[in-house]
Amino acid sequence: FYALDALSGELLWKFDARAEIESSAAISANLIYFGNEAGTLFALNRQSGEEVWKFTTGGRIFASPVVFKGEIFFGSRDGYFYVIR
Repeated sequence: FYALDALSGELLWKFDARAEIESSAAISANLIYFGNEAGTLFALNRQSGEEVWKFTTGGRIFASPVVFKGEIFFGSRDGYFYVIR
């Protein structure tokens, strides 16, 4: 996962998701949320790219998470739909 300066293209930070990422990310306040092929949903600090927390499911996450009223909604190939509050 890479963060680039929109004007210069300069690399601001990068994060190793340790597996492929197939979806776009969701942003809420200062956090970026995305899932990976290993079934992990990550929350990164938007400014630094540092991992704030992660949640691991039993299957890959290939759809984009949705953030609504502070809750994160996403599905996993383990057959479950998750809501993180």
